[in-house]
Amino acid sequence: MSILAEIQTYLTSLGTLGTITIGNMPASPDVMGTIFEYGGQSPDRQFGTSGIKYEKPAIQLVFRGVAFDYNGPRAKAEVAYRALAAIQPGALGGGVTTIYLQIDPQQAPHPIALIDANNRHKIGINFYATKELS
Repeated sequence: MSILAEIQTYLTSLGTLGTITIGNMPASPDVMGTIFEYGGQSPDRQFGTSGIKYEKPAIQLVFRGVAFDYNGPRAKAEVAYRALAAIQPGALGGGVTTIYLQIDPQQAPHPIALIDANNRHKIGINFYATKELS
């Protein structure tokens, strides 16, 4: 499973964030979240082990709400922010067995763009993760 699918599975298991897509945010429904992948940090290697010991990918999580609703997507972003920041070393749970050492938010939830053509706010958070290979 990719990090995007693993994070989607974990966040969906929380039961409070609604629809979460991977890689694109379609025009509908209005209320949804999307996980994007972007360049992370250099992987860790371990003496005596060939290849990569831990990956350090980066993701962005974006939530959108109905027209003129700032608080709805902001509240969902806050739930995801706190849930991912609270990850302790081990499997994520919710059906994800990959070992994650940590998922570090790079800032608090914040608007990532001006409201769109349909007057919807987008609130996002960027994260760096440290994890075993999936």
